[in-house]
Amino acid sequence: MDWQKKVSLWWAKNFRPLVVALLVGCGVHYTIYANQLGNFDAVHIGALYTADGWPEHLYWETQQGRWALRLVDMLRGGINQPALSALLMLFLYALAGVLLTDLFAVRSRVAKYLIPLTLVCAPYVAEVETYHYCSVSYALSFLLAVLAVRSAVCGVRFVWLMGTVCLAFALGMYQANLGTAAGLCVMLLLLAVLRRPGEWQATGLTALRMVLMGGSGAALYMLILKLFLRLYDVGLSGINGINTVGMETLRNLPLGLKNAYFDFYAYLFTHGIAQNHYGQIAGYLLLFVLAALAGLRWLVVLHDRKAAAAAVVLVALLPAAANVDRRYQHRGHCGAADGGLAGHRGAVCHRRDRRGSRTDGTGVLLGDGALHGVLCGAAARVCRAGQQRRGGHAETKDHSCEPRQPPVYPAGRKRRLPERRRGRDPG
Repeated sequence: MDWQKKVSLWWAKNFRPLVVALLVGCGVHYTIYANQLGNFDAVHIGALYTADGWPEHLYWETQQGRWALRLVDMLRGGINQPALSALLMLFLYALAGVLLTDLFAVRSRVAKYLIPLTLVCAPYVAEVETYHYCSVSYALSFLLAVLAVRSAVCGVRFVWLMGTVCLAFALGMYQANLGTAAGLCVMLLLLAVLRRPGEWQATGLTALRMVLMGGSGAALYMLILKLFLRLYDVGLSGINGINTVGMETLRNLPLGLKNAYFDFYAYLFTHGIAQNHYGQIAGYLLLFVLAALAGLRWLVVLHDRKAAAAAVVLVALLPAAANVDRRYQHRGHCGAADGGLAGHRGAVCHRRDRRGSRTDGTGVLLGDGALHGVLCGAAARVCRAGQQRRGGHAETKDHSCEPRQPPVYPAGRKRRLPERRRGRDPG
């Protein structure tokens, strides 16, 4: 099957969920882009803006490690129009939501519409939209992180190298999406263990491709960053501890692991990191509970101790994976809850850099609203697979790049038309 036919089949299958998510997102976020609502950083940005071109501080974005922002702004011609930026941002998030349904192999029609909708309508997507001069870049970064994970679980040899490039550019626009990729990898490994409890070799190969993709993508990102810093003759800034990436990160790793789990707890059960004004944290927690109940039900059906043990380990790694982007940040002095894999400034201060990076924790899975779609996809996939396994129809194949084909049923017997008169031509 050539790539054109693959694209046409994918488009025919996902066109409606994509369009519905985009239109509903435009309606939900209408108040923001119609009234050109922005935050304090956006007030100082004009109708034309290109990253690294701020006269007061040239190459400011590259000094924060976001060298790819300038490339995206150049492709946009530097146009900073809130409505246009919102439309492009919502399209990219909706596309990422549709790809999540493919990534989790969701078959439920309701879930195929619900996952992109919950992603584009998430409160944190609205928050990203207020940075209308870079919201498109942040959405594209999220989409590239999803594509990077997709390449790692594809199963085709060396396709994960494409994921390396995707992850490098995703981090070049917004480093927090490293947590998106890591969190998705952990969730997909969890589903693989539950779906194929006896196929440890296939699951191990998938995990190896994920590690290779993540490691090489991060290395490529750092290499390109060093080249741009040398070209611009500047150094990394001290915001969020980006200038300490290296041996300092490894020395702070034990403390960072402890803070990652504390930060995960503090986000869901306290107001020290994010204020639960509209009940979004309760929604996140409810999705966690639903996914956990579905997973426990599946484990009861499996009766496999090794799979159960591996599932527990992967669930325990999820907070660390979601906070992997925070491991280079240092403890601040705001007196609030610290978090991230190396500690970070207390989020109650709600300090932001010029490109909208929050200093609160739990990774981009919470910060960009991705947790809505990811957990909905995981719960839907767990419930679906559990029903299939009880009915004896459990899937054994790994993720494939090939689009799912509709089932082909054997043709039944041809029904003989009754003859009006025997021995004569019916008519």
